Amino acid sequence: MLTDTTHLIPLTDMWQSPFSASPQERAQLRAQANELIKFIGDTYGADTVYQFFHALRGAQSLPQAIESVGLPYDEFELKWQAWLKHLNPPG
Repeated sequence: MLTDTTHLIPLTDMWQSPFSASPQERAQLRAQANELIKFIGDTYGADTVYQFFHALRGAQSLPQAIESVGLPYDEFELKWQAWLKHLNPPG
């Protein structure tokens, strides 16, 4: 579960975890990746999750994988940011 939305890893940086990442950074990456999949399923449907996983195999970046399933990256990023705000509302 993604509990800390104040120190998010940008989507463009989620593609590859550096070998030097601390256990906390790796845990954050895993939690964020899990939330990303939940977001894709809830926003675009289970079929898109399947297509996304298939696209990951041949993609050179996360944005490329997102766009290869027919989702404009800029639009996806905006919806992702709105999703994250919903997880951790201010106040």
